[in-house]
Amino acid sequence: MLDHPEHRPGSEDDVLGRRMAATVVDTVVVFVVYYAGLLALAGVLSRGFGPPLQVFNYLFWFVLNVFGLTPVVTLHGQSWLWFLAAVAVWGGYAALFESLRGQTIGKAIFGIVVVRTDGSRVGPVQAVIRNLCRVVDGLLYYFVGLMLLSLSADRQRLGDRLGDTLVVGVRDRI
Repeated sequence: MLDHPEHRPGSEDDVLGRRMAATVVDTVVVFVVYYAGLLALAGVLSRGFGPPLQVFNYLFWFVLNVFGLTPVVTLHGQSWLWFLAAVAVWGGYAALFESLRGQTIGKAIFGIVVVRTDGSRVGPVQAVIRNLCRVVDGLLYYFVGLMLLSLSADRQRLGDRLGDTLVVGVRDRI
């Protein structure tokens, strides 16, 4: 099992910029995984590489889905399927990594870790709860989450509040 990084107590105030940068890195990671999955799906469905325009259409929806904007853009048809797929990939990625080590790839790069408010390790339940809330926190390019962070003394977005978690700095960065 992966070692859980040791956090610096009281360091949730100085991680806002690193949280934002980690989100960008994690979005790129999830985008690559989602894109690879779409290419594989297109290949299976078309018994070949798949229609490139259809793949780009799915990628367009992915970008909207990552930030929770699909319901704002349209309320019909397949967009809900792609919205749910993006939520599952993004939430699954973050919940898995945070359950195992307390960090996604982006968080590890920028020296931050998710812990429970009592300082203990995050479990699978807390990781799933905090990442399901990305649907709300991610609205309008994470504007909702950023506003909640700025209004919280402990720098918690909705997912952190409901999951009883904090994002804090670690002692040793990679």
